[in-house]
Amino acid sequence: MGKSFVKTITTEDIIKNNPQLCLSPKRFLKTCHNCERFKKAFSKFKDIELTIQKLKCHPQIHENYISLLKKKRELLEQLKIINKLLKS
Repeated sequence: MGKSFVKTITTEDIIKNNPQLCLSPKRFLKTCHNCERFKKAFSKFKDIELTIQKLKCHPQIHENYISLLKKKRELLEQLKIINKLLKS
């Protein structure tokens, strides 16, 4: 008798080989920014547009959220400049 193995297959296992199969409700609600995969990639790239381009699942995110993230990035850059000026 051979050994029998039971393997549990998750959605992540299926998406690894074909990310276009992402069937998460987040995708249809345009809230992919709440997805763990997106958060991990966004923390790596630090740029919303680059993150969307690099992920094969083509994240769907509301334009309002994208504009808010861009605004946040601009404000953080301005804060860095202000901090440098205050320290010198």
